This record gives sequence, C-alpha cells and structure tokens, in this order.
Amino acid sequence: MAKITLINPPRLFKNGQATMSQCLGLGYLTAYLVARGHKVQVVDALGSGFDVVEADTVKPDISRHGLHTDDILKKIDPASEWIGISAIFFSSKRPAFDVAAAVKRKWPTKKIVIGGNLAAGLPSLCLENPNVDYIVIGEGEIPLSELMDGKEPESIRGVYSKKNFSSESVSRAEQIIDLDSIPYPARDFLPFDKYLTLSQRLRKGFKTVSIITSRGCPFDCSFCSVHPTFGYKWRYRTVGNVIGEIRDVIDRYGCNFVEFEDDNLTLNRERAIELFDQLKSLGIKWSAPNGLMIGKLDEEILKKMKASGFEFFFLPIESGDPDILKLMNKKVDLEHAANIARICVSLKLKVAAAIIIGHPGETRDSFMKTMAYCERLHKIGIRNFAFLMLNTYPGTKVFKDYADANAVHSLTNSDFLGHGEVTLETQDFDTQELNWRMAYANRKFIPKAVSIYHRHRLLFKKILGEKMIQTIKRTVSYR
Repeated sequence: MAKITLINPPRLFKNGQATMSQCLGLGYLTAYLVARGHKVQVVDALGSGFDVVEADTVKPDISRHGLHTDDILKKIDPASEWIGISAIFFSSKRPAFDVAAAVKRKWPTKKIVIGGNLAAGLPSLCLENPNVDYIVIGEGEIPLSELMDGKEPESIRGVYSKKNFSSESVSRAEQIIDLDSIPYPARDFLPFDKYLTLSQRLRKGFKTVSIITSRGCPFDCSFCSVHPTFGYKWRYRTVGNVIGEIRDVIDRYGCNFVEFEDDNLTLNRERAIELFDQLKSLGIKWSAPNGLMIGKLDEEILKKMKASGFEFFFLPIESGDPDILKLMNKKVDLEHAANIARICVSLKLKVAAAIIIGHPGETRDSFMKTMAYCERLHKIGIRNFAFLMLNTYPGTKVFKDYADANAVHSLTNSDFLGHGEVTLETQDFDTQELNWRMAYANRKFIPKAVSIYHRHRLLFKKILGEKMIQTIKRTVSYR
C-alpha cells in the first residue's frame, strides 16, 4: 500500500498580520486515510515553523512564515511515493510551488498533488507548473484514498493532470454526504499543542480549537470562494457528532474555547437550537468568526446563543445599499438586520458589522448609503465594524465576470492576496478611490486610538508587552 506525505506549506502575510489556522483540512484527510489503512505522514510547515519569519524578496511589506524549504525536505519520509500539498489560501501559492520544486529536485519520481482553494480556483496555473503532477478539485478524502488504492488517477472524479484537464469541462471530486462518517480530525498528527497557545484569530488566554460542523453553501454570493471546493449542497454533521468532538478535545487537550468555522452554522434552525442547548452543559466559550446568516437569526436563537457560552460573531451585512446587495446576490434584508442588531445590543452580545468595500457597481453615492446605514447601526448601539476590501478570489463569480475584461489585478501573476489589497478596478473606482473609501469608513467608525494601535501594533507590543495589550483590548470599548 502506498504512503503519502501531506504538507501544509508556509504562507505569505502582511507584516504583523500572521495567523495560524488549525489545518482542519489535513486533519480530516489524515483521519480519513488512516481509517482506511493508508500510511500517512503530516509535515505542518506553517504550524511547526510559525515563528520562522523571512522578509519577502518581492514585496517589502510581506513576510514568509514557516519552516525553511530545506527543513521541510528533511522531515519528508523518503518512503512516501506521494506528496500532497494543501494550499487552502492563495497566499500559499508561491511557497507551495517552491516546496514542489524542491521535492522534485531531490526525488524526481515522487508524485506531487496539490489541493485546496488554489487548485480549485486556479487549476490551469497549477498544472502549468512543471513540478505538479496532479490537482484535486473539491474535497480530498475520496480522491486521495482512491489514489492510495492504486486507481488510475485520470479515472478519479476531481483529479486532473496535464493529460486530462480541460478548462471547459471540470467536475469537483465526489462529496461525502454523511459527514458523521468522517473521523474527527487527526490532531495528534499536527503540532496541536502549539495551536492551543494561539487561535486562528490570535486569541490568547484560552485553549482554542477550530471546529467545522457543515460543508457547502446553497447560496451564491458573488464574492464567496466556498463553491469551487465544497459546492452548493449543504451537508451537516449531527449535533451528537459535533458535541462528541468537543468533548473529545476537552478531554484530550483541555480546550475551553471553540471557533466554529462554518459558513452556515445556523442554516437549519432546529439543529442550531439543539446545538446551543447542548453547548450549555459543556461550560466552554465559543464564537462564529465567519459570521451567521442574518436571515436565520431571531431573538429566541440569540438568547439560546448567549446562554450557551457565545462570545462573538460577525453580522455579514456587506452593504447598506439594496442595489449593491442585489449585485452581490446577497440575501440580506436591511430592516431585519437592523432589528437583529438591536436585539444583540439589548442582550449585550458582542458582534461586529462586516462591510465589503469595492464591489463592482459601487459608486461613491452607493458607498455613502452604506456609511449612512452604518451610522444607523451605530445609533442602535453597534460599536464594532469590520471594513473589508473586496477580494476577487479565483473561482468566484466576481472574478469570472471581470477577469476577461482585464479589470482584475491578475491573481494568476500575484504572489499574495490579503485583506486590504486592491484586486479590482472598474469605471466606478480605481485604487486611489477605494483607498479613500476605506480610510473614510475607518476614520468615521473605528476610534482613533484603535486605528493608531493597528497601524503600530508591533511597536505597542514591544513597549507594553502582550499581557498588557490583551488587558487593554478587554477593557477599551469602541466609540
């Protein structure tokens, strides 16, 4: 039986903005393959080498976090016939390709397969790389298991090589419908003790674990990159299965905080209520940092959340202009959203309104409508706002619609895509205009003290120390 080494490559970050996602994808792949008798090794170059930082040679405001390539090679078992590189972030593109090139130089006969959002969003680019033998488009459990079984790669759904790939005809890998059938992520294969010290959102003071309870999304927001990998069919784990995993990480690692990574945690109302009711008995805190669908929220659910240990979530409003929401294909009723905000304030729930700046069609007037709506939320009592520059991720509708028009600052030629990067210019805005809008929003709704801190966070940490910074964050309220 074949052996595979799965690699989480280093990543590129803007200076001072590095985060450590808990490698759920590789955890699930490893657990699934091991359960089927396959031999798996995991090299988590980012997690193991998070503190190994190098200045980028191309962009001075970017740093590479993760093990040096030579150190990654030293960790790879020479007996591995397959090397699987998980590139779930587009900022992993250059590091992933660097690892592939180094592996091929040392072991020319090893087969390299790349998966994640990079392969799903930019399949042609991946296969044009001379060091990449195969890509997996979609969820990797079934395709990798069939590769390990010795099945002909080109006959496996979602697996492509230079021989069988055509951009005109691409299908995702076979999906697992019964998510309860997948074992819990194999966290013991990862440097999980290190992850416990720092969550994906840089949370300290808790032992935080990332958990995902569902896959896929039945909606079709123009800017969302979930569909190329997970598709439109929403599949979910039973509450008993989720609670079982939480109990497991509490017992084994002493975890006391859960970050639910779902895109649709509350899509099924009955399931959400059952989950929140059962969370109460566990005595943990939890958050939903990817947001909760506003249309599925009401006072009863919010009260259940509060009683269950809830700490924070984003209200994904995205725009205060109904016309822009239609262009986004975003199903948000602004009146309902304002009412939900009012309930959150009355219940003293910590929330932040998430707003996207720079979607196609957003004129200066429509931007100001969004600012007026944010002012309305502020009067209701919302004090936290997250203004995000639109990221035109490959594979999204907005990328497909504008790439051919040459409006997108091509990610195929870019080594980095992060928050605050301008990736799209249209007749309604250029880079200068978008930077003005972002500055205007931050100046109006984010307190000056907070803004100064974010601009000079590294200096503040050096002077005050991490403990004092965390104390200030807990005590300082927004404007």
